Amino acid sequence: MASSIGSGKTWLIIGGVIAAMLLVCCGVGGWFANSFYQQSLGSAELPDGMTYTQWRDGFQTQLLTPGPAPQDYDDEPLPPGVEQVSYPSGDLSLKAWVMRPQQTATGAEPGSPPKRPGLVFLHGGFAFGIGDLLACQEASDRGYVVMAPALRGENGNPGNFEMFLGEADDAKAAATWLASQPDVAPNRVYVFGHSVGGGVSAMLSLLDQVPIRHSGSSGGLYPPVVFLGWASDVPFNNTPEERMARLLLGNISHMQRDHYAYLGEQDNLRDSIAIAESEAPGESNLHLEIVPGDHFTSFDAALSKYLDLADQDE
Repeated sequence: MASSIGSGKTWLIIGGVIAAMLLVCCGVGGWFANSFYQQSLGSAELPDGMTYTQWRDGFQTQLLTPGPAPQDYDDEPLPPGVEQVSYPSGDLSLKAWVMRPQQTATGAEPGSPPKRPGLVFLHGGFAFGIGDLLACQEASDRGYVVMAPALRGENGNPGNFEMFLGEADDAKAAATWLASQPDVAPNRVYVFGHSVGGGVSAMLSLLDQVPIRHSGSSGGLYPPVVFLGWASDVPFNNTPEERMARLLLGNISHMQRDHYAYLGEQDNLRDSIAIAESEAPGESNLHLEIVPGDHFTSFDAALSKYLDLADQDE
């Protein structure tokens, strides 16, 4: 059941210039400064009677700097027991690593492949590395087939880096690919992301026909001011409409499935919780929970809590 999002104070780090400025401030002063920047950005609203997906289907992003993702990557060797696959996203063929559990699945029919739950893990930053896959070892240990995709424009993949827009389509495509695998239970597919990957995971709660039970994130519920902090990497024309297309905040009423957002108690910014409370003061499909740690050290606790939820679907 959806729960109220207004359940205590939660913190979020967004990085960059804005984060540096706000770390100097504290309490009401920090909130006021960030609110000022929030208001100065301007906001967009969907036309009356139109859903987010209807509007998004007709939206055309304006990329000012088409090209690959801004983060360097290494061509790392495939770890033992991990398979590299290709998955289709529109007309793109993208790379992913898949890690399958070592233990034998229980309850499988004789002569048929065992059906396991599946988890699409969306990495932080703008490039995928072996450490991202290793961070999900707990999911594999619990019996999940873990798929860690590289998204468009990342790690030599084709396509232009769009920052949360086309990447959400890729995440949906990855979930669709995982749900189609013979050793994955199609009714038990989940998506979890950290940081930037958490922002992409949150967007899946808005999209049609995503074959997942729900999604989760650790440090990925971003406010619009994040695009000021990332100004040197933002590839699009930074208008209210472009920002609205890329964020869950501002579109909470259009959520089609649950999203569980975990935020570290030592994260430094509060815009996300304030925006969410003002946007949806009652019940919603957005569930917020504070966990120990900062933007990075809170990840393990967040993943464990999310897997606890997914395990209940057994």
